[in-house]
Amino acid sequence: MVHICYYSIYSSFFKGLVCLSFLNLQWNKLTAIPDLTHVKNTLAVLVTSYNKISGLSLNFSTDAPALRTLHLLGNRFPNFPDFSTATKLGYVSISFERFTMYPITHGFPVGNKLGRLYFSNVNHTLADNFFHGLTNLFEFHIRGYSPTSLPKIEEYSDSIKNMYIEKWNN
Repeated sequence: MVHICYYSIYSSFFKGLVCLSFLNLQWNKLTAIPDLTHVKNTLAVLVTSYNKISGLSLNFSTDAPALRTLHLLGNRFPNFPDFSTATKLGYVSISFERFTMYPITHGFPVGNKLGRLYFSNVNHTLADNFFHGLTNLFEFHIRGYSPTSLPKIEEYSDSIKNMYIEKWNN
């Protein structure tokens, strides 16, 4: 396990850490996820919460094939990241720009392993098919949402065992 806080992170920083499975990079003022080439086959948990990341250009299949847990809270993504290659992720936490409203028309790929999903600041409309690829989802948290943003989830409710919903306080 490596916890890094307020240090400069260079692409060669992880060289030699061939067994690294947990990496905590929260509160580092990162604008992008660093190069994970040297740990891509062992890294299972990546915490990049509370940075300045506004986009995700990670190809999960090639850049992080062992990744199972990804924490992106506090980065305020203006758009929903592309998770089309995230077939092995089991847990994702993400927050969005609170006052940016746009429809989220894509979700996760069919056949993914996602079991736990945590959304914060969802002031967007989730497409009716957003949950379509989430057949393994058993826990869903959504905090700070617009009442019109939630799609109908009746057809997916058989797999969801825990659901936490907290709307805006305004």
